[in-house]
This record gives sequence, C-alpha cells and structure tokens, in this order.
Amino acid sequence: MERLLVECAVRGAFVAATTAIVLWIARIRTPALLHAAWASVVVAMLLLPLWALWGPSASVPVLPQREVDAGVISRPQVAISAASAPQPVAVRSERGDSQISVRDSVWNWRWVSLTVYGLIAGALLVRLVSGTVRARTLIRRSAQSAGRLTNDSCASPVTVGWLRPVVILPEGWEAWSHSKLDAVLAHEHEHVRRRDPLVQWMALLNRALFWFNPLAWWLERRLAALSEEACDDVVLGRGHQPQEYSEYLIEIARAAARSTRVNLAGAFMPGVFLPQRIRRIVAGVSTPSASRARIACAAAACAIASVVSVVATPVRAASQLSGKPSQQVIRPIQPRWIPPESTLPQPMSLEWLDGDEWTFQMQSIISNEELAAYSRLKTPPERDAFIARFWADRDPTPGTPANEFQSEYLRRVQFASEHFGASGQAGFGFDTDRGRIYLMFGSPDAVETDRAARNPAEIWQYAPVSGIGSELRIRFSLERDSYCGHRILSPSPLTTIEAVGAGPANEAARHASVEIYPHGLIGISVPLDAAKVAGAQYQLHNRQGIQVDQGAIGSIDEGVGEPLSQHLPPSWLTAGLGCTHSLPAGTYTLSTAVRLVSGQIQRERVTFELQ
Repeated sequence: MERLLVECAVRGAFVAATTAIVLWIARIRTPALLHAAWASVVVAMLLLPLWALWGPSASVPVLPQREVDAGVISRPQVAISAASAPQPVAVRSERGDSQISVRDSVWNWRWVSLTVYGLIAGALLVRLVSGTVRARTLIRRSAQSAGRLTNDSCASPVTVGWLRPVVILPEGWEAWSHSKLDAVLAHEHEHVRRRDPLVQWMALLNRALFWFNPLAWWLERRLAALSEEACDDVVLGRGHQPQEYSEYLIEIARAAARSTRVNLAGAFMPGVFLPQRIRRIVAGVSTPSASRARIACAAAACAIASVVSVVATPVRAASQLSGKPSQQVIRPIQPRWIPPESTLPQPMSLEWLDGDEWTFQMQSIISNEELAAYSRLKTPPERDAFIARFWADRDPTPGTPANEFQSEYLRRVQFASEHFGASGQAGFGFDTDRGRIYLMFGSPDAVETDRAARNPAEIWQYAPVSGIGSELRIRFSLERDSYCGHRILSPSPLTTIEAVGAGPANEAARHASVEIYPHGLIGISVPLDAAKVAGAQYQLHNRQGIQVDQGAIGSIDEGVGEPLSQHLPPSWLTAGLGCTHSLPAGTYTLSTAVRLVSGQIQRERVTFELQ
C-alpha cells in the first residue's frame, strides 16, 4: 500500500507541475480559470489510486541509461560431501540478542509507517466527516426569514452543501444596507453557482488521503483563496465600489471574530485570506481576460499533460518489468533435467526430490553436490538448517544482517514467477526463456516489443554489464512452443567456433556454430534454409558424455521429405535452429544433423571449452 501512495503522490506532483507550466505559458491569470485548473488537479489526484490499480499504463523509456558498475556475484564453490549432514544453524532469540533479522526489521518499519499514515489520515477523515455532519445539521436547523435562510449559530454568511449548496445568513442581516446585502448575496450566490463547497470538500478529502504530500495542503489553501477572489471579481463587476465592498468584508469579519467560529467542511466564510483579498480589492488589481481560443488550447494542453503524467512511466525500461534494476549478475547453471540414474559429478535430476519447490527455484544456482546432500535429508529441521547454510555460504557480506545475494535472487524468482509464466503454468515463470535471463541479469534498461501477428518478439537491452560490454541485447520469441526462445543480438561474441562437417556438404545446410560470451553464455546456431531442409536436430554433451541439452524441428528420418517452409512461420526462414544457454565451466561437444528434402543428411560436430 505504501508503494501505491508514494506512486500516486509522485504522479500527482507531475500533474500539478505540468498544469502550472501550461498556465504560465498560456498566461492564464483569471482566478476563476485558475480555480478550475487546480480543481482538475485535485480530481486527478483522487482518481490516481483507482487508475494505478485498474487503469491502463504505458512505460516510456526516456531517461538516460544507467551507468552500471555491475559486480558479478558468482556461485561460490561450496564443498559439501554427499554423505555429510548439514551442521545446525544458530538462530538468534529476539529477546536474547539485540540483532534481529533484516526481514523482521523491514516488516516492522513497514507496519510502523502504515500505522502512522492510518492514524493521521483517519484523524483528518474524522474531522472532515464531522464538519460535513455539522454542515448538514446547520442547514436543517436554519429557518426562513424574509425568504432567506437564517441561523443564530452563524456570525457571518456561509455557503454550505454539496449538490445543492445554500446560503445561510446570520441574525440581524435585515439591518444591513441594501448595497451591503446585495454585495454579500452576489458573493455567496457565486459560490453556489460554481459549486465551490463541493470542490473544497474534495480538496479536504485529497488532503486527508495524501496528508504526507505538501502539494495536497497547498491545493486546499490555493483553491480556497482562488474561489474567494473569483467571487470578489463578480461582486466588483456588478458595480460595487472597491472601498465600500472592503468595508463590508471587514465588518463581517469583526462580527465573526467576536463569536464562536462554526467548523464546517467546505464552508466559505469572510476572514479567510481576508488581508490579501482587501489589498487586492483596494489596489484595483485587474486580470486580463483570456480569449476562448487560448482557454481551449490551455485546457487541452492540461488534459493531455495530465493523461501523460498519469498513464506514462518515464523511467528506464527496467521499470516495465520490476521497477528497480539490479547491479548483480547471477550466473546460473543450466540445465539439470538428467535421468535419475545419473551419479556424481554428473548433473542430477530434480525429479529425485519429488516436486520439492525450493530446489526447483534454486536449480539455477545450486551445485550437484548440494543437490545430492539436500536429497538425503529426511526431516524439515534438517532441510531448514541446510537452506540457512546454503544462503549463508553465498552471503557477499558475512557478518552483516543483510544477505544481498539472497534478497535479490528471491526477488527475481518471485517477479519472474508472476510475470513470465506461460498460460497454464503460473508460478514457473523463472524456468522460461525470459525468466532465466531475468534471474541472471535482473531488469533490462530498455524493452522493445514487436507483437506482429506472425512473429511476435521482445528485445531486452541492458546498460553496460561487467564482463559483457557496453550493450547487451537479447531477442525473445513470444511464439508459443518456440525452439528458438532467445538469442543474443549484441555485443559480438568473444569467440565463434564453426562446426566441422561429417557428411555430404550442401549450400542448403550451412555450418552450425557456437558463439561464446562472458558469464558462461553460449549461443547455438544451426542455420537452415527452410525451403530446402526437411528437418534438423542438435545435441549438447558435457565432457562425461552426459546430454545437457537438445533441440529438433521437423524429421531427420531417411527419405525424401517436405521442406520446413510449408510448416514454419516466416521467422524460421532466417532464424534457423538454436538457442542461448548459460553453462558452468567445462568442455562440451555440439552435434548437429540436418536432413535436406533430397534425403541427404549432413552431420557436424564442434567441441568447445568454457573457462
């Protein structure tokens, strides 16, 4: 909730700032027009929470790119014997130790801030409701006197009411001079015509909800002052002399000062801003009227600027995804889907753990040895102790309450789970193409979306990342069930190794290649001419001969086949077969097989090593 309030306060400030700029450029000085403009700002601020929750939004990456001095937080080499059980982890008692966990500290501060907000907002709302009830009671207890509502509780004229505002005069108004009564009624009836009590009530409500924002307090006072000035202009426009009108206001203010002031929500009484009103009236300040064209242009500009301020999010495009970009590069180790009969040091299967959710989320960073040790634990306390040691071994700042690696990684897992999961697979977004890159690098600094019907794609761009270069751009295919999930567009790879053919060469089946990037990223590329190729596949094995990845399209069975162009979207004509992976250091072999429509099969192989 606190994030929603802060966001609405910031957006409200943008609305007010753009409105002020438009009014200054258009040279709008008339109090009535200024009042209407600032009243629209109040309405926009009141609607902001609802808009933020349910209204449309558009992220606009217009801010300069962040200079990232990204420190690589790699998985430490944790030596855990498969047969050894984890050591117990001491848990500090809240009463016995002055240090408490970061989670508890943040949680408490959050509730403290929300409690303070609720108490102050509640007090202001109670005051507003109380004033509204008093206003309604004042209207009911007023009596008609010579066709005018009168109440002995009022020492001065007041205008109250929301939808049907009324003017209530004090007792003794019959003794006023005709000129004074006409001036007072002209002023108060103008409040009625303009629905000023309703506008002021909304300003008070806005102040109660956003009491922590100085803008809300300024708007309430500014609207009250402008409404009085606008009504004063109407009185003077009807021929009343400034000197006489000022004396009327001073007499009424003196009468009000000698009695108990009635506290009413949205009521307008003489005495409020009286000194500045008197100076303005006596000085004969005249505001130049604006033409209808200028008013229309200013109104349109304010409306457009307000909509942009409310809908657009002018930040680095990382906020399109999660808000605050991270400077941590977490190198994941993928993949782990290996048959259960695997033995160490070969990769293990997460199926061994019978759907354990924690290990599934940690598959990117947990080592084979740790996975084996964890799988042997039988009781919840043992697993809790293991998990505590798991994060403690990865803490970049041991001895401090915070574990930056743990906090950032869990944040990325949660966000990826909520935003990148495929249809029907909610909660597993971290195991998708975009999810894996998000776990590794965090939020991108720019996002380009191309949702063309036949080839939807999304391109993420990162500012300088340690070890990568000045710009990292990755293209994600948004097509369902696409083998070519994501590919690195830039920077250029450190090394490109082409495969060596082991079959009949043909220009329709160009050489496969492996592109090697920093942080264990590799790009597998098997170029295909979809009009001349009927099927292709690749397999990736580690030094022990264990398959760590594979991909296939079409069929590689012997015989003449139909070209892929008859079954694939146009993007395949240039994309070919391949993917981007992040692998631990080691030696790997890529084997490919491409079957031409003629039935020939070209096999290639390339061996490469990651440091």
